[in-house]
Formats: sequence, structure tokens, C-alpha cells
Amino acid sequence: MATHPAHDPHDNLWMADGDRIWDLGPAETDTDADGVADSLTRIGPDGMTVYTDSDHDGQIDAITEVDADGGYESRRLDTATGEWVRTDIGRLR
Repeated sequence: MATHPAHDPHDNLWMADGDRIWDLGPAETDTDADGVADSLTRIGPDGMTVYTDSDHDGQIDAITEVDADGGYESRRLDTATGEWVRTDIGRLR
């Protein structure tokens, strides 16, 4: 995966939570090898979360959480309902 810094605050990734908009900062990593940074990763005490904007509109539409023991869960935003739908779950080996 290539890493590319965002150059403009308008390149920041964001997500809606009810009536709030969360600015997560600039995308850092190109996860689909198209030459455009589309994801960022946040590390926490219990694991890490990867936030991805797969259609390059700035809004996070995929989230993958990996916990400290290797369990993971991926979800995609259903834009019609605004709900997060689980797409994968498992354990890294």
C-alpha cells in the first residue's frame, strides 16, 4: 500500500453520526492502488480501525475494526438507509 499525504483540508475524510459530522482528517493510504489516498487508520488500546472512502467523495463508506486478539469486523455504509451493514467478520491468522 502506498502512502500519500492529503494537501488540502477539503480532502479530509468525514462521517455522519446522527446530526453530527466527524472530520477524521486527511486520507493517508491508497488501499485500492488507484493512485489516490482513500483510507486512514486509527490505533487504540484495543486494536485498530481503518476508515475508507471507496468512491472518493470524502465520506467514509467502509470501516474495518481489528481487535488486539486478531478478530476483525468490516462494515459498509448503506447510503439508502444510512445504516452500517456488516460485510465480513473473522479472525486474522
